[in-house]
Amino acid sequence: MSSLPHLIARATAAYYRQARELYPTDIDFNDWLDTLDADNRRRYRQQGLDMTCLLPQFQLFCLERRGIYLREFMAARLTPDQFEYWEREKAISDFKPSAPSPDLF
Repeated sequence: MSSLPHLIARATAAYYRQARELYPTDIDFNDWLDTLDADNRRRYRQQGLDMTCLLPQFQLFCLERRGIYLREFMAARLTPDQFEYWEREKAISDFKPSAPSPDLF
């Protein structure tokens, strides 16, 4: 039997694997850049769309833009208790899709 964090990690990985099927456009890229502060916008603009496609924050933006929402995905795959745990842990973590860590590259 898998541990709860392992189950959640597997469900999260399954969500992000869907991004492989996406073909983000320049419009997606520029709209995502518009959500960032000036420093991050400049950094990711220089890296370009191809490199940015590897970022979970950009993948989340593109998936949700296409109506594939992380919260709904997780709710459909976890039990109510597991989902509640995931939401609590997600709220505690400092996950900010619009503010990627400068240490990513």
